[in-house]
Amino acid sequence: MAEGILNKIVLWGILLLFIFIFFFAFYSKDSGFISKIGKLALSAERFLPVEPSKEVKQDETLPQEAINTQKAFMQEVSQYRDKGECTIQSSGFSGLGNLIMELSNYEGINSRIKKSVGEEGGKSLNHMTTSDTKLSICVINPTTFFNCYLNPTKKDCSFEVHQTYSIIELTKDSIIINRKKFGLAQSLLYKPDKDNVCLIPLHSSFATAPGCDANEDSLDESCIPKIQSNIQMCSQTKMTNSQMCQVMYECFETEGVRRVPPEAYCSQNRPATRMLSEEDCKKVKSCSDPRINLPSKCSLDNQAIESPTPYTLSYQPG
Repeated sequence: MAEGILNKIVLWGILLLFIFIFFFAFYSKDSGFISKIGKLALSAERFLPVEPSKEVKQDETLPQEAINTQKAFMQEVSQYRDKGECTIQSSGFSGLGNLIMELSNYEGINSRIKKSVGEEGGKSLNHMTTSDTKLSICVINPTTFFNCYLNPTKKDCSFEVHQTYSIIELTKDSIIINRKKFGLAQSLLYKPDKDNVCLIPLHSSFATAPGCDANEDSLDESCIPKIQSNIQMCSQTKMTNSQMCQVMYECFETEGVRRVPPEAYCSQNRPATRMLSEEDCKKVKSCSDPRINLPSKCSLDNQAIESPTPYTLSYQPG
């Protein structure tokens, strides 16, 4: 009988030990099976699409200059709502210092300031968004943009001149697209239409052939003056006939065309130039068309064939 009682005590002891091990394995706070399942479920959340939070507060550790740079940029891209095919003067990004500004599109343009990976793990702070939910941030397509506005031999605007990305990052002097870093036009944005504002990636002229050119990723930095010359600023109002004439007259010098006397330059009723030759007419047309943002007509004036300036370049104001 004593032996039977002892066997029962041993069995109950083994059962209690098994129950204890079972509960420890499943419910231990740090190493239990349930705890591990919970951690796996939480970690999987980072792969799911997340709507940008509208309630992120300003981080007091961010330099005020970086916050001011972010605010200025968001105000600049929100300007000129109904304009397109024009450029916007930007105040630049030098105020970011060592920080990164992250841009994305979700019911408008969203921006955040990111600290570097060594500082709080690259945490995004100070969320801002444009009030216009249809507005998107974009990047120019360098080759098609070049062919449309900057190609000196042939203008071709038949392809889209801009493209969008899910995430764009900006530093004080560069743009990062798909983890590739390029130079950045600091003071210029391009607005292809009323719903998009584009950044302009650049490469250095140092290791390339002289002059404005483009590759699949960026424009040569020497293209900036030509962009400013060829594309009207969004802030500029519609040109008068007199202003159109002035642009064309400036193109005489730009294209190395022999000047005609100013009094023979513009007609009183419409913006028009008088040229010495058809070749001169085409040169001034290629220079002035993008700047005036209107197509011009180059024609021979049959009533002035004997004139020293028989060719006429004219615009029909919009």
